Order: sequence, then structure tokens, then C-alpha cells
Amino acid sequence: MNTSLRLLIDEAIEDDVADGIAAMPSFHAEYVRKIPKLKGGSDKEIMAYALAENRIVITFDSDYNSTNFPICTHPGIIRITGKSKHHTVIYDMLKRFSLCGHRGDVKHGIAHLTQEYCTIEGQDQELVQHRY
Repeated sequence: MNTSLRLLIDEAIEDDVADGIAAMPSFHAEYVRKIPKLKGGSDKEIMAYALAENRIVITFDSDYNSTNFPICTHPGIIRITGKSKHHTVIYDMLKRFSLCGHRGDVKHGIAHLTQEYCTIEGQDQELVQHRY
């Protein structure tokens, strides 16, 4: 059984980082910049595509939040909120997240990833924090 998370990588993520994410075995990813009808699209257009394709949006963009996209109205959001946007730091965060046993909890919720922990807003609207 394939347990890869289906991701949609937002335009806010640079090409080299997106390529690295797409190459990670824990994820099956598409990149907004490589989908002509989404390139330059609004957050709502990107989320509509993610919903239609059952893909979790991964982004740096703080507009992907529970106010703009309420829990359970989308396949999920992973927000990278750490201070460093260097590709090695991001790969490390995503690798630890993919191995921590909580990656499935992001479905229909929002995960906020930092270098030390992930916080998941789930269906019960409760914030659950996990150290990697």
C-alpha cells in the first residue's frame, strides 16, 4: 500500500526546494509552477485544484490558515514556518515530519513545521504539538 502524502507545492517555494521535496519518497508531489493553469493563480484557485486532486498544499505562505481555509474543507495544508528557508533545513524538517508518525494527521488539517516541532490543527480544532 502506498502511504505517500499527495502534495501540491505552492509557488512560494523555490524551484530547487520543490524539486527536493518532489524527490522525497514519503511524498507524491506536483508543483504549482509546472501546472500552466495554476501558475500565478490565487490561493483560492490553488486550493480548489488541491481539493479536486486530493492534494495537501505545502507552502511558506501564512495566508494558508484556518481562517481562510477552515479545517475539514480541504485535503490539508503543511506550512513551513521555521526561520530558515535554506533547502537543507527544509528537507530535514520534512524528513523528520514524514518519519514522526503524525504525517497522516495533517489530512484535512493544518500542520505548522518548524525546525524543532510540528503543530497540527486537526478536526477537533485542538492544537497538538509534537517534537520530532
